Amino acid sequence: MAVMDYALGLTKVPLLVLLLASTVGMLPGTVLFVYIGSTARSFADLAGGVYDGGTAGAELFAVGLAVTVGVVLAVGVVAKRELSRIQAEADAEVAGADAPVASA
Repeated sequence: MAVMDYALGLTKVPLLVLLLASTVGMLPGTVLFVYIGSTARSFADLAGGVYDGGTAGAELFAVGLAVTVGVVLAVGVVAKRELSRIQAEADAEVAGADAPVASA
């Protein structure tokens, strides 16, 4: 991360924009880690068969966990696809800039 910070310091990106974008970019991961940490005990109880929420609570917890994992995976796939598209556009732009200019 330090190399990226140094590289971004060399750009003309305003500090406020950098801080805002960094915060927004880190927010989903932070929320996910907080959620996982808060449910770790419930998951351990559920896996051990000792869950205080009853059958309905255990089922609801399991569904919530499955949905969370599904959403995280789906967001990862969409983000990877979008980043690949952006990278392909950037590569095509660079390739076009390196092409020899035809003279008249």
